[in-house]
Amino acid sequence: MGRILDTSGRGLRLVLPFAVTLGAAVRVDSPDALLLGEVCHCGPADDGFTVGLVLDQTLTGLGDLVRLNRSLLGESAREAPVPAPQHTGAYE
Repeated sequence: MGRILDTSGRGLRLVLPFAVTLGAAVRVDSPDALLLGEVCHCGPADDGFTVGLVLDQTLTGLGDLVRLNRSLLGESAREAPVPAPQHTGAYE
């Protein structure tokens, strides 16, 4: 739904098709990571809105975690693919 423009040690800038309220708590799902942050900037852009986030929590390596969990439970990694993240929008 959105597109990441750039990242820094504690920040993320992305383009979204909608505006987001300053200070809103946001969850960003990517194929192998989960990022939690707060909106510090939102402004109009050519293709939507540029949104800046200050990241609070970052969890990476989710695919590896799923495979390890299946291994510990005795399930074959080939039994089911790693589930794709679902867009959930902001969290409260």
